[in-house]
Amino acid sequence: RQAIIEDPDDLPHRLIYADWLEERGDPRGELIRVQCELTALAEDDDRRPELEWRESRLLSQYEKQWCGEDLGTDNANLRGEFRRK
Repeated sequence: RQAIIEDPDDLPHRLIYADWLEERGDPRGELIRVQCELTALAEDDDRRPELEWRESRLLSQYEKQWCGEDLGTDNANLRGEFRRK
């Protein structure tokens, strides 16, 4: 996690962290993995809509768990939390 803080644009460190989270059953690992994939895709890539849908579903499903009470948002505050360009 410290490596991500020191260099948030380093995808390999973020993917290692995603693996670690997924091994523990933490759905944030999948979110990080999806967001890393989205970051690497071209805007017109055919896989983008499905990945964006999955990102949105994860954020909707886990918003309360990850952020406490309902934020009353469309999850826009969480989108891109782990994404970097």
